[in-house]
Amino acid sequence: MFAITMWCIWKRRNEKLWNGVEMRPAVSIMLARDSLHQWQLVRQKLQHTAAVTGSNSRAGTLHSSSSMI
Repeated sequence: MFAITMWCIWKRRNEKLWNGVEMRPAVSIMLARDSLHQWQLVRQKLQHTAAVTGSNSRAGTLHSSSSMI
């Protein structure tokens, strides 16, 4: 949770600096929680798919996490 929170704070800081978009700190925390939840759902789906297909492939891991950006 710490890493995703720091990433969200960094991302919001860049939004303010480069685009003039300002958000309350609570919004960054909420976005971090939502991003973590989405990541957990994707991981569960990948693990379920791997279990069903018998695949050990991790190729989709990096691609699926890019949706949080």
